[in-house]
Formats: sequence, C-alpha cells, structure tokens
Amino acid sequence: HSTKEQGRTYALKVLAEGKTLTAVTTIPLYVPLTDYKWEEPPGTPNDTLARLMVTINDPAEVHNYYRYFTSSDDEPLIPPFNSVTDDVLFDGKTFEFPLQKAERRGGDFTPENFGLFKRETKAIIKWCAIDKAHFDFWNTRDFAANSGGPFSTYTRISTNIQGGLGIWGGYAVGSDTLYVPPK
Repeated sequence: HSTKEQGRTYALKVLAEGKTLTAVTTIPLYVPLTDYKWEEPPGTPNDTLARLMVTINDPAEVHNYYRYFTSSDDEPLIPPFNSVTDDVLFDGKTFEFPLQKAERRGGDFTPENFGLFKRETKAIIKWCAIDKAHFDFWNTRDFAANSGGPFSTYTRISTNIQGGLGIWGGYAVGSDTLYVPPK
C-alpha cells in the first residue's frame, strides 16, 4: 500500500543481524490551524518583529497530539526547542495561542527576538498531528535536549520500537505559507 492514509495503522517488522524489531504507528486525523493573526510582540514596541497568533478547533473526546516546524524566507523547516504539545488544556475547544518561530540551536537570537518572526518575510508553518507514542518520543527527546549540562539527570527517551530504539511514526501534515506584514 503506497498511499499513507489518515486514521490507518501501520506496522513495521525488520529482520537484521539475527534480531527482529517491530513497531506500530497510527496516522491520526489531521486537525488544522484555522486562523493566523500577526500581532505586536509583548514588551517594548518593535518595528521589525511580529508575533504569530494561531487558532485551533480541537475535537472533543479525542486526545490529540501535535508537532510543528517553521521556516523564514528560504531557510529549512526546523522544529522549536519544545516541538510537541497535547490538547490537555484545550480539549474540545477553540483555542488561540502564540506559535513561536523555531530557532536553530546555537543560533543568533536574544530574549528580545526569541520566537518572533521578522516583518516583511515569508513564514512557512508545517503543522502535524501525531499519535501518542510519537508524542512521547519527541516529548522525552526534547526534554533531554533542553535540560542538558554536566549536572542534569539522565532521561530515558521513549520508543515504540520493540527490540530497538527510536520512533516509527506517521504524520498527518498541513503546511501554510504566510507573509509577515510590515508594521
């Protein structure tokens, strides 16, 4: 089956070096962002940066998990430092929230411009629905990557691969290209 379908479950079985690895993932139904709005960032007025507010209509009685990526102009799409969220706080609601521009680790950003988009540029938002195992993998991986240092505790990265490590995960994906308007 070459076309991957939302709502379907897919299994993986790998036989290599005398080992068998298996995993299962479900591509959930896509829940899109429904509204994009550019606002002034909080704090000192700024002529060159804007904050992106988005709205989602999260379906009730279904636990949903999301991951996203952003890009400015023709840069590659990258995930933010905390790239996943679930709908625990907004299950079944229409919810507006700020969507942060992803920043490259070690990149040139400051607290004043973190998560903000530069005005008069192109912004690409890739919004994804993922299953719980996929969420757990990225959630533990992001936590481990963001709480490092010589005095940090060990974090066991969650996996859905039986007999191995990593993630076998499917995405239901939507992508939007936006223009960040001048002030």
